[in-house]
Amino acid sequence: MPPTRPSGRRALSCRGALRLVSILLICNEEPIVKKIWPFSFYFLYYAAFACYMPYLVLYYRQIGFSGTQIGVLTAISPLVGLVATPLLTGYADATRRYRLIMSLSLAGCAVLLAFLPAIRTLLPMLLFLVAYTVLGAPISSLADNATMSMLGEQREKYGRIRLGGTLGWAVAATVAGLVIQRFGLQASFWCASGMFLLGLLISQGFVFGQSGPKASIRSGIKTLLTDRNWVLVLFLALVTGIGFAALNNYFTLYLEQAGIARSWMGVALTVATVAEIPVMFFSNRLLQRFQARGLLILALAVFSLRFFLYAISQDLVVILIFQVINALAFPVYMVGAVSFAFNNAPPGLGATAQGVMGMMTFGIGSAAGGLIGGLLLGFMTVRDMYAIVSGVLLFSLLVYLLLQRRSAPPDAHG
Repeated sequence: MPPTRPSGRRALSCRGALRLVSILLICNEEPIVKKIWPFSFYFLYYAAFACYMPYLVLYYRQIGFSGTQIGVLTAISPLVGLVATPLLTGYADATRRYRLIMSLSLAGCAVLLAFLPAIRTLLPMLLFLVAYTVLGAPISSLADNATMSMLGEQREKYGRIRLGGTLGWAVAATVAGLVIQRFGLQASFWCASGMFLLGLLISQGFVFGQSGPKASIRSGIKTLLTDRNWVLVLFLALVTGIGFAALNNYFTLYLEQAGIARSWMGVALTVATVAEIPVMFFSNRLLQRFQARGLLILALAVFSLRFFLYAISQDLVVILIFQVINALAFPVYMVGAVSFAFNNAPPGLGATAQGVMGMMTFGIGSAAGGLIGGLLLGFMTVRDMYAIVSGVLLFSLLVYLLLQRRSAPPDAHG
């Protein structure tokens, strides 16, 4: 080795150390610190999901579950979340015990995931999913509500904070694909468990807003579900949730049916995630241009297009190109949904509003998408199922636009 290399490394290390120190000094400013905590949490939280979620259906197949059983398993979590999410977020608003509820949820999810590989039969798996879903139900809504509160007057920059989740998913999806290829599908659950434990530590830096009077769970949910603007947006959330379920639950099976190796599955997931980065970073401009409701419409249209493209080609290179379209789907929807819920939440019901939005998307919508998708798999390929999903999403979007035209114009909050 040339003698000059060690000194070069020392110089590089010094520069790196100085840069790190300068970053840490900058982070002593309170506004920056308040952004680092949620950014880091989203990184770990979505990294946990990237470790195991895309491979869960493959794991079900591996341990011998049928297509119908898989449909039931993919539907049970959203159905439980349908009840658990608004109840637990409503309880958090009513008691103001945000940190305690979030900490117990993260710790419980970490413990349960660590033991998931020991479950091999249907009934124990169903019981596991019920417990896991109840524990995890309030986490995302509480994190989103805390983040929006911590951003204060810079709430339109939520997307830049949520970018941490995009980066976490990208890194974890790539690594998880390689780890699974070497150690098997069970390793994905252990990796996710570790991410949840780290997220538990980081979540202690959240600051939860306490503004507004305390409200009961029942009155809070009733207020949201009887508001016409909310009902229309929740219809969009429901249909988008169906698309989420069809994509998240069956995409790796779609790739497997196309003959694509599991190591490339991680790459495909990473491509979609990396494409989100510029959109998340500039999401404040999109929000200013289209408003929250416009972003929800755009996301649903892109989801419909994405499923159509998957249905017409199963070539690896073409699929990787199609994955880039995700930039205008998932991140755009999340920014629009979180912004709409926060801006249109009644006083004291911030977490409840986020929970109801999550309930409709990842509860009812995901349950319908998971169950219907599993049943369709009994007599068609994922590719054919995606063609049907594309048509359903497009038709639903047209129905929403018609209903919106007949209703009152959107308010200032989009």
